Amino acid sequence: MRVEYGKLLSNSAGLVWRNKIIWLFGVFLSLSSGAGNLVNYTADERDIERIQARIDSFARSLTGETLIMLLAGLVAFIVFSIVVYLIVTGALIGLVGDAAAGKRARFGRGLGVGIRKAIPILGASLLLWIPFMIVLAIVAVADVYLFIVVTRSTSEVSIPTIVVLVFATALAILIFIASGIAIAIIGRFANRFIVIDGKRAFTSVRRASALFRRELGSAILTWLIMFGLTVAFIAFAGGLVAVIILAVKALFGTSLVVALSVAAALFLVALIPYGFFEAFGSTFWTLAFLALRERISDNLGTDETASPASDNGP
Repeated sequence: MRVEYGKLLSNSAGLVWRNKIIWLFGVFLSLSSGAGNLVNYTADERDIERIQARIDSFARSLTGETLIMLLAGLVAFIVFSIVVYLIVTGALIGLVGDAAAGKRARFGRGLGVGIRKAIPILGASLLLWIPFMIVLAIVAVADVYLFIVVTRSTSEVSIPTIVVLVFATALAILIFIASGIAIAIIGRFANRFIVIDGKRAFTSVRRASALFRRELGSAILTWLIMFGLTVAFIAFAGGLVAVIILAVKALFGTSLVVALSVAAALFLVALIPYGFFEAFGSTFWTLAFLALRERISDNLGTDETASPASDNGP
């Protein structure tokens, strides 16, 4: 069975548009992942000097206890953001699973499945990314060490040696980029095995890896489609924000108060389209997963008639 990506894209947009609860969780996801990246303001030198002076004054006034409290607050904020991200990720997958099965997407059902599946989703992420980061750190240290040893062992490093070192470094970077993309795709599949099929973290990673291997071309194409759409969306949104900022600066000058007010307004307004896009992306991945899983369900031993995510137990 051929995956019709055009149909998947239109169905994804339609599901989000018809189910505003999915859109709402997309807004929550954008908050936890940083919608403010779409908002930027270019200040003039006077604004920068005033802001820098206030930062320097605040930094000089910091005491050890205040610094500890600030660090504790930062850690708490990061942990809170991660928890929200995990819950909302599971909720979005569950809501789309319900909607795709013809059921009504409801806030309580989505939140419930998001809370129940947060820990398994975290477990799958740790299983995938911790080994990758360890290997990445080892290779990076080895590469730096090799470079230092080669440059110190000889007074003049030959051009072929430099070429080999640069080539090896570039090759390692490309391999790790490709590996990172593969792990990201497997992670998205694993999350959906957890939420939709009710699998545990280790089992979901194993099945997601099998799905990725057997549907390698389709999996990469799915990632490329979403990557292209993300780049296009950010470019469009960034350009639109820049035009608005330039218009405001032309009308009101470079007042710092006006600039901050505009930035705050843009942040709130950006949540709406950015939330839709986040929900659309999650929906597209879920529908693509369902299509790919159905195509090889017999080989993976997956039940095609699995219950919707919100009906599964923890």
